[in-house]
Amino acid sequence: MRKGWLVIGLLIGCEPGKVGDVNDDAIFFEWEEGDEAPRIAEGHIYCEYDSAEFYVFYINVTADDPQGASDIKEGVWSAYSDTNEALVDDILFCDGNECIYSFHAEQYPDIACELIQDYRFEAEVFDWQDNSTGAFDLLILDGAPE
Repeated sequence: MRKGWLVIGLLIGCEPGKVGDVNDDAIFFEWEEGDEAPRIAEGHIYCEYDSAEFYVFYINVTADDPQGASDIKEGVWSAYSDTNEALVDDILFCDGNECIYSFHAEQYPDIACELIQDYRFEAEVFDWQDNSTGAFDLLILDGAPE
């Protein structure tokens, strides 16, 4: 009988829907009152020679939103030549805080893997209210992150 009262006491003492003092709204940033737009915490691009014998580029962006990761909707990425000419604008697929995209060299022949350091890449992420992070310069890596 005592075990039954203990279980009932624990159930009454628990606050419904609250596991602990975890705030998923502040995974990467400390948000101020009134903040609405998402922010990019980090982003990079790299290319690798694939086992199917062609180059594949990978874009990874980590973003956060003051309303939480579920408020991140989608993103875009852009590539620019060394003369700042726009070469590509395409989408980023976002799932929670992670936004990704990959493409084969044949998709965008103006971007050569061997010359990846000569380009500039940007990403921008949007939430469901169409707030934007603004353009964020992607870090160009020499290979896959470890």
